[in-house]
Amino acid sequence: MKHLKELNESIKEKLVIVTGDDWQGIYIDGKLYNQGHSINYENVIENLGYTIRHIYIENDETWEKLDYNCPEELEKVEIILNSEKYNNL
Repeated sequence: MKHLKELNESIKEKLVIVTGDDWQGIYIDGKLYNQGHSINYENVIENLGYTIRHIYIENDETWEKLDYNCPEELEKVEIILNSEKYNNL
């Protein structure tokens, strides 16, 4: 609980993640929402009302086109994936 005591009382963010050693906790509006050794963030996100869409990049050539990073805009990922799909028809 040492890490919780070190939290600044003036934190105003809606969502705060606290981690220490092998324990994690998620606070929403200052109240504990979930805690454990590992948290399934997909379940947390869905429970908060968001829909999750997974995009899996299957090959290294695609990652190379993305400079081995996720670009700032999702549109770039979709353009590259769509162009590869079109080229494979």
